Amino acid sequence: FQRLSICVGGFTLGAADAIVRDGADALDIVELLVASSLVIGTRSEFGALRFTMLETIREYGLDRLAAHGEVATVSAIHADYCITLTEGAIPHYDGPDLKKFSDLVETEFDNIRAALSWSLGLPDAERAVRLAGAIWRNWWARVPPGGEAWHEGIAEGTAWLERALTLRQGLPVEHVAEALMGAGEFAVLQGNPERARAYGRELLERSNAEGYGYGAYWAHLVVGNAAQSNGDLAQATDCYKAALAIAPTIRDPENHAAMALVNLGEIATGQGEYSRAEPWLIKAAAFVRVCGNPWVATYIYHQLGHVYRHQGQYAKAASALAECLACLAKAGDGRMKIAFMELAHLAVDIARPATAVQFLAAATRIPNAHWPEGELEGAVAPLRASLPESRFTMEWAAGEHMSWDEIIVLVSTLASDDGLDASHNVAKASTAHGLSPREVEVLRLLVDGQSNRAIGETLSISERTVEAHVQHILAKLNLESRTAAATYAIRQGLV
Repeated sequence: FQRLSICVGGFTLGAADAIVRDGADALDIVELLVASSLVIGTRSEFGALRFTMLETIREYGLDRLAAHGEVATVSAIHADYCITLTEGAIPHYDGPDLKKFSDLVETEFDNIRAALSWSLGLPDAERAVRLAGAIWRNWWARVPPGGEAWHEGIAEGTAWLERALTLRQGLPVEHVAEALMGAGEFAVLQGNPERARAYGRELLERSNAEGYGYGAYWAHLVVGNAAQSNGDLAQATDCYKAALAIAPTIRDPENHAAMALVNLGEIATGQGEYSRAEPWLIKAAAFVRVCGNPWVATYIYHQLGHVYRHQGQYAKAASALAECLACLAKAGDGRMKIAFMELAHLAVDIARPATAVQFLAAATRIPNAHWPEGELEGAVAPLRASLPESRFTMEWAAGEHMSWDEIIVLVSTLASDDGLDASHNVAKASTAHGLSPREVEVLRLLVDGQSNRAIGETLSISERTVEAHVQHILAKLNLESRTAAATYAIRQGLV
């Protein structure tokens, strides 16, 4: 049993089989330990069978391991098990089994941390770099983005990656690629595009030199993400197109093509060029239906819902957002808030404020969802003003208590409403009130609760220009405040 004491936070039968070795039957050993009350059988939070050794017994086992001079040997076996587990999961992140394998790796995070500490302590360059790189996606996806726990995870993942990458000299690109792409993506998330670009360029140079297409694909994504975060949309577009060209030549081509396409669609959407974004996203959706990656699908269908909403194709928007919710359910993803918020904006656009209130209330029930300061209040204020207080309270309570099936039925009802698009002609309504097309765009984003800065970034105009548009809107509608304008727009069906 002393070999199993190397495990931290418990172990599975698979881990026991890998670590015990020497021809011993892991099941027999574990059953004996359980019968002797030295090991306790439990279930992980994801339902997997695990075995936990009492800490005093574990310490005794480690002492025995040290006395027999086996600590280094068993630690290496333990690290290799963690590497096999985590690297083996990576291809599954491209398809329908994403959640299953993500949960499997998540269960072993205590063991992975222990293996990383041991590898870095020696140091063992290859094991440290491979293991740190294999889990970068898990740090990013463990909890919904934006909150304190997410930032802490990104910071810890960055620390492991950067420590490991100090040892990368002399390793082949296949062993370094995941660590470089992870460090690059995390640098973007932490607001350091120059550092991200450096990691991406190193990965690109080495991948091209060593003929590693998968690394080159990801290098273009990393450099593209860095450029996009820095406002260089032309370079970002070039990088995503370069990645798209490589996708057919690497593993899981449909998944990787979809990832590049959704990034291209996101750039066009952010610029308000919805007719340019639509074909990128439709093509991405076709690819994701083949590969079955629910995580990538959520972003595609959310973007499509956003595009269709701004084009006035409301039934299509609802249908896309229904697909987004279905994919989020498969992925077990806490990012459902983005879909509910988009659905609330859709309900506002089609003059159904009561439905919008229900979607917002449902969004507040999502565990661990991050709400930037003022986001929820900004969305709620015009809806509260547009409904009698008793009605608002009733609809909010209904949204808070809606079951998942009830939510799906509500969204499906919107998606199947053939008269939805024809009954809400925003262009005519806005023209009747003297608003220009640009003022309608600003008003729509104002109703979404965005600040002047956020509106400017979305429309690629200055904050001062946004303020001028807001003042023109208030003057044309004879209103005194942004909240009044948002409320009026909802009541009059202007957006």
